[in-house]
Amino acid sequence: MIDDRKRSEDPLRFFREREKELECIYKVDEVLRQHETDLEDVAMSIIEVIPTGWQYPDICLVKIAIGTDSFQSPGFETTPWLQRADIVVQDKKAGEISVYYTKEMPLSDEGPFLKQEKRLLETIAGRIGAFILHRQMKAVIREEAAYGRGPTKNGTAEYRVVLDMLRHTDKNLYMVIVQKMLNHLCWSGVSEAEELRSGATENAVTDDMEMSGDENRPRRRQEMDVSESLSEEVFRVAAKHYTGEQILAYLQKWVQNDRLNFLTQVSNLNLTLAEV
Repeated sequence: MIDDRKRSEDPLRFFREREKELECIYKVDEVLRQHETDLEDVAMSIIEVIPTGWQYPDICLVKIAIGTDSFQSPGFETTPWLQRADIVVQDKKAGEISVYYTKEMPLSDEGPFLKQEKRLLETIAGRIGAFILHRQMKAVIREEAAYGRGPTKNGTAEYRVVLDMLRHTDKNLYMVIVQKMLNHLCWSGVSEAEELRSGATENAVTDDMEMSGDENRPRRRQEMDVSESLSEEVFRVAAKHYTGEQILAYLQKWVQNDRLNFLTQVSNLNLTLAEV
């Protein structure tokens, strides 16, 4: 496309747009960290942030629908220039975000919108879905605790909420967290953890041999087989050696490190433009 060629000829503009998008995500994350804030306040804050990540913020209006509730920019109006993404919670549509331009702008990848803006909107929708799931889980835990059925001592409920949220919203990061906890237990000399890691690694090697059909065929280094049962066992063992607050602190640290690792890659000067 002509627009693609123009962007490739102007790397400074490209990086400025990506910088805007990253800053937009950071601001959305800041809003969503306020877990106890009313949903209306959260939605209105995100509606205020979203235009800052788009090409034409001055003519950008936003609407967020969650269930039967609807929130929108001041002076909101629908127009033909629309971009939309679903908000999904536990594989079910819980709402959607719509971004409108109030007047016609030059054509780009999707009408007047960039393809990167589409991905950005989907990312924000995913963050909101995770936020809603987190609130729902905390509500269930509070209800269970009120009736004396839920784990509430020493932060157990809190770290379980984090684990459940990761399991449902970011399976890859969830598996990384399980492996990090298992490795941490092994480094701390916990014999049960060593047994779990040995069993998981053996399972992964066996599966690879069966798929290759050739025992003599060279194999790449195996990652451990992270199953649901292994995950439960890892945190059962962890609960024997650490308090809930300590486990929660580890989870928060590892999730934050994962985000920082992404930023390190983006800021690496050795990356090509396409890789960034």
